[in-house]
Amino acid sequence: MKIKNIMKIILYCVLDHPYVSVVDINLTTKCNHKCVYCEIGQGLMKKEQIKNETNSLDLEDLKWIIDQMNQCRIPSLVLLGGEPFLFKDVFEVLEYASTYLSDITIITNGMLIPRLSDSQIALLKRTNCKIILSLDSFNPETHNRIRGVETAFENAIHGIKILVENQIPVQIETVISLYNYQDLANVVRNADALGVSSVNFVPIITASNFSGVQAIPHKEELNPKPDHMRFLDDEFNEILKFERDHAIQTNVSDLKRWLQHYITFHAHQAPDSDFFFKYRLQRLICLNLYSRIKINAFGEVQPCNLIPSSITIHDNPNRSLVDVWNISCTQIRTAMKEQKYPEQCHGCYGPHSMNILLSTIKYPFSNRANIPGFLRETIQKLRK
Repeated sequence: MKIKNIMKIILYCVLDHPYVSVVDINLTTKCNHKCVYCEIGQGLMKKEQIKNETNSLDLEDLKWIIDQMNQCRIPSLVLLGGEPFLFKDVFEVLEYASTYLSDITIITNGMLIPRLSDSQIALLKRTNCKIILSLDSFNPETHNRIRGVETAFENAIHGIKILVENQIPVQIETVISLYNYQDLANVVRNADALGVSSVNFVPIITASNFSGVQAIPHKEELNPKPDHMRFLDDEFNEILKFERDHAIQTNVSDLKRWLQHYITFHAHQAPDSDFFFKYRLQRLICLNLYSRIKINAFGEVQPCNLIPSSITIHDNPNRSLVDVWNISCTQIRTAMKEQKYPEQCHGCYGPHSMNILLSTIKYPFSNRANIPGFLRETIQKLRK
């Protein structure tokens, strides 16, 4: 995200005036992986929750959304799923979006990239599309076990090589879990060797990844335990050392600041009335509620990807997308101002560092304990 956009978001959040910078669209709920930490992969989407094709987003819906983005000057589009390359019109969407937008990202597991035609690969390159590819380990057995598919690793690596060879920007996203917490530095070393630009690490979010779908039972147990933090610290230090000497970038320096708190919070099975962010904040303002539009595969415009909504893009075609989104977010924004946080915020971590910054600026008295730390970090950055 550009510094200019970050400053605008900070300003507008503090002034309580939304500034949309990104639209996320779940193109489909279909997926060709069976990930251990994903509700769809674990078959928890009930038949009655799988809606008819007539209620799903189609190409005309997506063109309308893109037209709205153009009219409202929203710069960034993220296409995800399920697996977005299973959506039959994904390349038509990409072609249309590139007419108006210069910042397009597809989040994929990489399974279908080796099957793409030369013209489809050329379209990804021509539209300056960035690919975020999910890869949880460079150990084939580990990655395939997590992903529930025997060919997951093979296809992901083949896909990365195709993207790099065609100069299509690719970032790896790695979910930290009990299965791979001692193998993270290896991800960065191998990603760099392949020519990948960056690696983003995230822990498992304990709420359901799909609103309206029951979360995987005891999902928090898939995260590393507090006793594993010393191994994670070793991995992180090794990554930071490698990062200093190589072109690849990671989010580890940021992640180190809060991951231990997150793991401890869930390991101690905090009551539903408690919230992870309270280790650092007394009052919270959430960036996503003021800057990011989330649309699921059925056209429902959500306040965030964890919170369900009954408001869809089809309800009133005369309303702009931003207006529909603001209506969807109004109740949640009001509740959070009154410090009545939704249950989905209980164990949520994202976008954590920006939320700490925004919340400290918005509520400096309530969150005054953060101010000395911000001053120290700023001074350190200036000295560098």
